[in-house]
Amino acid sequence: MTLANLQPNMTGCSAARLLDALTRAHDEVLGELAKMQATQELPQPRPEQWAYARWKLSRASRNRRNAVQDCYGVLLDNAAPGELASVRKLQSDDGRVLEVSRQHMSQWTPERIEQDWSGYCAASAKIRRGMQERIAEERRALIPILQRVSAAA
Repeated sequence: MTLANLQPNMTGCSAARLLDALTRAHDEVLGELAKMQATQELPQPRPEQWAYARWKLSRASRNRRNAVQDCYGVLLDNAAPGELASVRKLQSDDGRVLEVSRQHMSQWTPERIEQDWSGYCAASAKIRRGMQERIAEERRALIPILQRVSAAA
């Protein structure tokens, strides 16, 4: 057996691991988004409550971003022509999405959150919607490719 004959199985195994990691990362973010929303439904939670929810969501978001980044090689190598544009668009939007998150975090300091809880909740709701939309886009564009490559192994 030649190395060329082994390559599809290696890619398929890799795609299966990437698919699992991406699915888990998406689920983690969605879970933390729900927890953040629940925290923000409280009239005025203690600072440690929202700080912990914010930290957990940031960590989950970073894990998702890393999982997506890890997938791009397999995705770009295996996307059908009609899928390639979606994958490239998601990839090119990564920097913008990260910058929006960074701006939100820097604008909403702990001191500002304590001073303007309702303003923070409104800003956070907008960010949460964007995160949910991004995950939905990733699921529509990326998951089918990873599933197809995994199944071909």
